Amino acid sequence: MKSLIEELRALDLDRTPVSGLLRHDREVHRSIYAANGNGHLAEALTRYGNLSTRIWCMVADRLANVGEHITEHIALLTHIMDGDAQAAADSARAHVTSFERLVRSAI
Repeated sequence: MKSLIEELRALDLDRTPVSGLLRHDREVHRSIYAANGNGHLAEALTRYGNLSTRIWCMVADRLANVGEHITEHIALLTHIMDGDAQAAADSARAHVTSFERLVRSAI
């Protein structure tokens, strides 16, 4: 997760294509799924994540602030690494809500 945070901080959001941002999004989510230690849950979450990625792909060319959405992962990963469950839950909830708003703005 530390290396993912470093990658996210180093991103040039204005020059990274949406496909690259989506790759980072997928990597972050899958690292969180794997960290839970439950392979069955990680597999189920990956399937749902794949559906979410399909939504991204359908509207990616119409989305504003994709980079901002991707950088939300920094706080989430930091809270997880710090073991701060409440802050991680709050960040995750805000991230999901942000994604929903972002997609709804494009459709």
